[in-house]
Amino acid sequence: AKTFCKPISAEITVEASGPVKGELWSKNAHINHELKEKLVPGFLIGSPQDIKTKAKEVSKPILLMVSTDWCPPCNEAKEFLLPTKQFQMLAGSWLFAYVDGDSPESEIWNETVPFFFYPSFILLNSDLKVVARYDGPLRALAFQKWADENLKYIDWPLERIRPDVLARLEKSRWQAVKDWFRGVSREQKLLEAMRVLKAAWTMDERELLGRFLESGDLETLSYVKAAQFKKSELERQERLTGVDLKKEKIELFDIIVGQSQNDENWASYLSEYCDFDLKSCTRHVNEIPKRIEFIKSKEGLSESERRSLLSEEYYYFSSVYEALGDKKSQIKMANECVKEIEGMTRGVEFKYGLSRSASQGQIFCLSSVGREEEADALLAKLIKKFPNDPTFSMQMASRLQRRKKYAESLSWYKRADSLAFGYNWLRNRAGWAEALIELNKKDQAKELVSQALSQVPPNSSGDHRANRYIEKLRSLQTRIGI
Repeated sequence: AKTFCKPISAEITVEASGPVKGELWSKNAHINHELKEKLVPGFLIGSPQDIKTKAKEVSKPILLMVSTDWCPPCNEAKEFLLPTKQFQMLAGSWLFAYVDGDSPESEIWNETVPFFFYPSFILLNSDLKVVARYDGPLRALAFQKWADENLKYIDWPLERIRPDVLARLEKSRWQAVKDWFRGVSREQKLLEAMRVLKAAWTMDERELLGRFLESGDLETLSYVKAAQFKKSELERQERLTGVDLKKEKIELFDIIVGQSQNDENWASYLSEYCDFDLKSCTRHVNEIPKRIEFIKSKEGLSESERRSLLSEEYYYFSSVYEALGDKKSQIKMANECVKEIEGMTRGVEFKYGLSRSASQGQIFCLSSVGREEEADALLAKLIKKFPNDPTFSMQMASRLQRRKKYAESLSWYKRADSLAFGYNWLRNRAGWAEALIELNKKDQAKELVSQALSQVPPNSSGDHRANRYIEKLRSLQTRIGI
């Protein structure tokens, strides 16, 4: 699993077909509340106004965590970051608040404090103004360093410095006069630019990032990030013009992979490069043994963090060797992935006696080398341990469906349907209908699709994640002739 999960986004206009009721859409929202309370102890759950009122009462800044139940990095943060002494040291001086990114309330929060990744850790002052957004790896020492660096800016939220930073990017003469009059040093200007830039990176503000690239600030922050942004802009240009820019992208991939050997995401960069152009990426493959040794000896990591990072690396290396046709190395890397995840949980006590994140990681690794029955058995353990969680039932259904075991998938889709809510309920309905279509049970599929679309609330057009599955359900309507 990668360090962060992205919410799905798509721009679609939603028009509900039939009477809009919404009971099925929202009826299960409360089911997993106990799980959240156990996995994020000490975090308040409430509306923006509730949290603001409490923060004012206790005169504390707020650490807002936006997370989901299905996201593996979210689960890892809950199980391995939140319990650390570095994180718990913040408890006395900060107010912790939690938002379930799958809940209806997340849309209300997103209007007040926008977020783009899961998990998002956002430092707010008591007025709910953003002070900083965490953009580092989910490691205890890295998080502690970020907290120490940004706590001093509580009275200087980003909205207070952002206008000045934007004016400097536009080379405003009036801003230059203001800076001279106030005695703003070059170092202070750079510091403010970096604060705004880091937040813009975590929110994927494309236009603003482009301006930082032109100013040179993006390369100052990270040469690798600058190359990543340039690559994404080339991809956008290809989509708009149809012009093949493969040569230019290979040059940027070489920069990204070549300059990030000490970056936690190097393995994922290499895997992405090999997916894009196998011939060009091979020049970096011989760095894999050196990279593994680097992680094994890297300082500042706990044993669980080291094994977590190694398991992630082995997973990506397995995919690289698979692309190269090196079956022996692929299997070796996948088995090492399983081994490291097993070691990651050794000696650690979990509130439910089983690690959600480690189990999810093992399932990925086992599946990558065709050990599907073992992966299914582990997923079944998760379902037994967390019977009210729709995530794992949906995962079991989709795993069976991918292997064309459509009949076996139906009971899991039905189980998930009784537990899911919001966009995940729509997602499950779409998968369920597809399985029925493959089994030539089109009448049942029609009923599922029609009922799902009749339940879409009229204000759901703001939920981009739901829109993707509304579009999917409508395409299924066409496919089965509704």
